[in-house]
Amino acid sequence: MSSELGITGTQLKTWRLEVETFGSTEAKRRQKADAIELVRLRKENKRLAEKVAILD
Repeated sequence: MSSELGITGTQLKTWRLEVETFGSTEAKRRQKADAIELVRLRKENKRLAEKVAILD
């Protein structure tokens, strides 16, 4: 396949590894952002539950 593209096998492997690394980094970034959002939502849920309890 690399010869069809006019590149070396090593270059193709390097590109593949770069794509995999970026994907992994992006996945970790999204996971961290999701965890932060979950903490925020839990705090908001607790605050609202307390407000409802006061109003009842």
